[in-house]
Amino acid sequence: MKCPHCDETITVSLTTGSEKPKKVPERGTRIPPDWQLTEADREFAASKGVQDCAGLAGAFKDYWVGRAGKGAIKVNWSSVWRNWVRNRDNFKPGKGGAAGTTESERRAIITSRIQLAGE
Repeated sequence: MKCPHCDETITVSLTTGSEKPKKVPERGTRIPPDWQLTEADREFAASKGVQDCAGLAGAFKDYWVGRAGKGAIKVNWSSVWRNWVRNRDNFKPGKGGAAGTTESERRAIITSRIQLAGE
């Protein structure tokens, strides 16, 4: 529609009033350089049996500082910490970690690859 006074185009949007405004998603961030555990984060870790909270928090921070790309962007770092604590046993040496292999299995795979490369 054109304005009768200045010839500018006017956009008119009619709503019935029942439409809810769309929620804008929160923007995530990388882990802050000065990140530290909150007391609630510390208490959560203790409740899950973490003995060395400072050591686990250091590993957590180092991991996320070193991570690149969109996977390092998070909305709620306390939530990420709680998941890290819950899943810590899945990533201990010898447990197989994300790859699902033990240290001896990894060595066997590397040895096989070296032998195949030499053929």
